[in-house]
Amino acid sequence: MNIPEVIKVGGVLYKVVFTHDISESETWTGCCVFSKQEIRIKPDMGKEYTEEVFCHELVHAIAKQATVEFGEHEEVIVDSLGKVLQQVLNDNKF
Repeated sequence: MNIPEVIKVGGVLYKVVFTHDISESETWTGCCVFSKQEIRIKPDMGKEYTEEVFCHELVHAIAKQATVEFGEHEEVIVDSLGKVLQQVLNDNKF
């Protein structure tokens, strides 16, 4: 899968940025900064894991634009959907 530089989600353009400036936690490998319309991903990770992180953060962006709230289980749900999204995109040559 080719990770785009910009992706449109629900009419909003999100810039995909590879940076170490992720967020509050040193262990995070990505984040979605809604106020800046950015999906941030740490650089220098393996291809498959980078794709997984991108898809995870893309699901966050999709949920935000669709005004879907997952409650206290958000990360578990987003992680599961992100992994399936990665598989769908890769298996269908996106």
